Amino acid sequence: MEGDSVTLHTDVKTNQQEKIHWYFNVTRIAQITGDQSYICTDVQCNEGTERFRDRLTLDHQTGSLTIMNIRTTDSGLYTLMIISSNSDSEKIFNVTVIERFSPTIVKVSYSSSDCLQVSWSPVQPEQVQQYHVEYGEIPSGLVWNLILPSNHSSALLTLLHPDMSI
Repeated sequence: MEGDSVTLHTDVKTNQQEKIHWYFNVTRIAQITGDQSYICTDVQCNEGTERFRDRLTLDHQTGSLTIMNIRTTDSGLYTLMIISSNSDSEKIFNVTVIERFSPTIVKVSYSSSDCLQVSWSPVQPEQVQQYHVEYGEIPSGLVWNLILPSNHSSALLTLLHPDMSI
């Protein structure tokens, strides 16, 4: 989800003879040289490319790549190339970053002693499949859930009872 960190694990321990290269789509974004004397991420690897500025870390022991504060524009294919004297290997990661939805504003548009009309805005993007409206009884702790399709923006809660414990 947007804003989180994700680590792409190599599942290997690097040795002194291996080189690790990470690519986002076709652009090299990180690398470790065989003797680990040169480790670069993003800007240093790409002569000024700033897509991941200050958001990449590379584990020098495993070669695993961590992307911090991930964005939807970071979605795509990440390719790991391990180059050694014996053989080369490649591993591809397909990363999909889901948009973090903005907070929903909930309003009471109608109320009576036994029902309540609630509405919310903004209606979220098409990635939302349904809304869960949860309401409960005090002090018993009973809770009811109402599940509505994503094209709804309000709900009528009925058979409510006032709190008589006060």
